[in-house]
Amino acid sequence: MNPPYYLVEDGQVTGPHSLEVLLQKAEIHVIGPDTPVQPAALPDAAWRPLRAETELHTALFPARPTLSLGKAHFTSTNTSGDAASAPVDVFAMLRDNAARQNAAERDVPLPPLPPRGKRRNRDFLLIAVGGDAFAIAFWLMAGRNTVHGIFVLSFVVVLTLSLYWVLYHVLDPY
Repeated sequence: MNPPYYLVEDGQVTGPHSLEVLLQKAEIHVIGPDTPVQPAALPDAAWRPLRAETELHTALFPARPTLSLGKAHFTSTNTSGDAASAPVDVFAMLRDNAARQNAAERDVPLPPLPPRGKRRNRDFLLIAVGGDAFAIAFWLMAGRNTVHGIFVLSFVVVLTLSLYWVLYHVLDPY
């Protein structure tokens, strides 16, 4: 077992410290390999850097394992087993998939889409007229001010155009 050691931390001599305390200090980087130490059993010994105490240095700062990459091994999986065969062509695979899809779609006819109802026109008129009525009511209650009139007119235009865009272009199957 290692004897306790004195340390010089921030210019002050501290200790004696046990190995457990030294391990904690090394773990949180309070001490390093250049920290001066002195064995408590030898008070007249010279102060030496921690790395000079080989057993203590090895216990506090174990060597880190080095990682390395091994040799890469590749095997070819997209071959038919014949070494003379041509490499796989992505475009040929896509053409084959498209042909299979077209053949499958011909076998199963899709039902025709039902005719569009009148819900879209009705909803457009209801929302547009309701929004316009709200804007005009606001203008009437506000005292028919010119600024409010410009606001109401712009609100009506923006509401109508955005509603048209949403109902007739964004929600096309609606």
